[in-house]
This record gives sequence, C-alpha cells and structure tokens, in this order.
Amino acid sequence: MPTPERSTAFSYRAEVVKVVDGDTVDLKLFRKIRYEFDAGFNIKSSLEYEASTIQRLRLAGINTPELRGEEREAGLAAKEALIKLLESGPLTAHSYKASAFEMPADKYGRWLAVIEVTLESGVVNVNEWLIANGFAVVYLP
Repeated sequence: MPTPERSTAFSYRAEVVKVVDGDTVDLKLFRKIRYEFDAGFNIKSSLEYEASTIQRLRLAGINTPELRGEEREAGLAAKEALIKLLESGPLTAHSYKASAFEMPADKYGRWLAVIEVTLESGVVNVNEWLIANGFAVVYLP
C-alpha cells in the first residue's frame, strides 16, 4: 500500500468515538499547540495547550467489505477486527493534505488518514494490518 511521506501529514493523538465500519472511524483528535510571544520589555513567554475535535476519517489506501448486502458478514468481521485493534493501545492519526493522495477527502467528505496503534511489541499501521490480515484490500481513488 503506498503511504504518503510523513511530512505531508498532520499528526494527532486520538481516541475512538465510534467505529462506523471497517474503513471509517470517528475519532477525537488532540493536538498540542504552542505559542511563543514577546510581550515587550524583554518579557518573553510561551503558552501551550491541547485542542481537540471529533472528526470522521476514512482509512487511506484501503477498502473493506460493506455492512450491507452479500458482503455483510465480511464487513462485520472487518469492523470487529478494527474495533479490537483500536482498543489495544494508544492511537496516533495522520490526516493528509490534498497532494498526498491527490484529494483531501473522499467523495463522502471524510478526510483520509493512516492510523497507528502503539502496542508493547511496537507501532502497528492499522491500514496495513487490515490488508495483511485479509480484512481489507488496497484501494486508490
């Protein structure tokens, strides 16, 4: 699966709000913001805080079976596998600019993302894991 350069991504600490299906998730995204400023008279300071938002994200570069119709069983299996993997450790979401996949969002308005979960054994790319374990196929728009 082609992965865009890390420099094209915005990275966020993430928490699962809802797994919609095997390739779409609602995540609460957190990002630290730091402002450094000069208040005059050699008074320099900085302010750091964490901002958050809830965003629906489409897993970039993959497609899983649908939850309706003939693919329903496989779609439910993909969704359940995604839920279990996302619950197994801290998450980082990387959302991509337009140039990374030649579009900022899919046709339904969801931003494209690569999600990583940190396990004791190391960091797992969720998108690639779903492909490697037979729950998804490579999909490029």
